[in-house]
Amino acid sequence: MSSPLPLKQKEGERLEFKSRRILVDPEKVARAAVAMLNASGGEVWIGIMEAPGSNVVEPIEEVERERARLQDSLLDLIEPRCLHHEVAVTVEGEGQGGSVLRVALTPDSRRRPFALLGSHGGRYFLRRFDNRIVPMTREEIRDGFVQHPGSGEGAEAPAKLRDERTRLVESNARRFSLLLEPAGRGQLRLERLEETGILADPTCTGTPRSSYNYAAAFIHGRAEGADEGGESLLRVGDDALSLRVYEGGGIRFGSSLESLAGGRIFDLSGGRLVGTPQVLSPEALLGYTLSSFRLAAQLLASDDLWDRLPAPPMWAALFIAGFEGWVLPPGLNSLTWRYEVERHRYADKDYFGEPLAFRFEEVQQHPDTCGLRLLRRLYWRFGWRREDHVPSPQSVGLGKPRL
Repeated sequence: MSSPLPLKQKEGERLEFKSRRILVDPEKVARAAVAMLNASGGEVWIGIMEAPGSNVVEPIEEVERERARLQDSLLDLIEPRCLHHEVAVTVEGEGQGGSVLRVALTPDSRRRPFALLGSHGGRYFLRRFDNRIVPMTREEIRDGFVQHPGSGEGAEAPAKLRDERTRLVESNARRFSLLLEPAGRGQLRLERLEETGILADPTCTGTPRSSYNYAAAFIHGRAEGADEGGESLLRVGDDALSLRVYEGGGIRFGSSLESLAGGRIFDLSGGRLVGTPQVLSPEALLGYTLSSFRLAAQLLASDDLWDRLPAPPMWAALFIAGFEGWVLPPGLNSLTWRYEVERHRYADKDYFGEPLAFRFEEVQQHPDTCGLRLLRRLYWRFGWRREDHVPSPQSVGLGKPRL
């Protein structure tokens, strides 16, 4: 049953209203959410505007889709990663003037302080004071960590992810790496996996052969057994395009940046015509990422491939080394961005996205959604904030993945 809409209430320490237009920039919703989590909790209503006499309802179209997108975004933008009972996004108002969204915030004081992960890097500690959002003081932040050291989800990203990041930096390579690693090692039957043909046939995971997908590594070399750090693995491809599946359950897809290049554009933002060959293909980026998650989902669902299943959660990270100067186009059919290339050129040397943890059920049931959460952070770093800036399996025009 829907909660009654707060049409007669005013904003305060535990209540805030936002226009439905805020959904194009979920970081602003996350900012309000973090502030309430660091205070006494509360509610953020999206699609209700404060007005004299009675607040105004702005019905949200495709509200269930927007609810799912916002829930995923809040999980990505808040640290420590919020539990479902702490941040719940629900659809309200059906039959009361139109559907809106309610973000209910019920913080666990043992997990404070919460931080907003900015799209351009950095962590922002905020709290609610009356109807305003203010920065937390150094003393408040310090006291939170001292009182509840190590609070959070009780798990850290496996050391293997940190080690691979270090190796990638030290290699000075220009390289794209997608890493999937379970929290606890399993025992995958690699010989049996090779016999199934899953690694060579992407259709086993519901991925068309015509798409960019993990099986493209076979063009660069057949599957071979290998050993790395005392762990057996199957390795496919070469430095240009590679796939590695580890006995413990980890998956790595990697390629040179040149293998992901998406053609040539011309920059007119400076009043001159300049050729720019360093363009990352949205289609390749999306296809390789989503198909790798689909491979992970297929492996987790195949009990006969394991002598011992790995322990959840599944950690995932996206690392791109030697990325400075590259451009990532948005995932929508628009040419206007081509006239503002300099605004969206990557300024740092490398991109190392924070690892995200996924429940095994999430990976098995919604592998594409998991992959898109990783990619969304990368697009945010390029300044692409709107939801349709990020390509999807259903998108048309620029970035269509053919998945």
